[in-house]
Amino acid sequence: MINYKYAGVFITGLRKDDFVLLLSTYDGDNLKPSGVMEFINQKEMMKFYARYQDLIIGEDKKFVFIKPEI
Repeated sequence: MINYKYAGVFITGLRKDDFVLLLSTYDGDNLKPSGVMEFINQKEMMKFYARYQDLIIGEDKKFVFIKPEI
């Protein structure tokens, strides 16, 4: 038996070396890391790529961080 849990999350970044999105939820006024999303269909991936560059707020060696608007 497979159990699924659903939650409303925000995309807060992406990994540079492969397409993995960083996910977060709000805990009061603070963002709390919630996990990653590795498997995204092609159409949604292209929609994300078309929009995320305007939301970049920082980056480090492995990640690009974006405003939590998506």
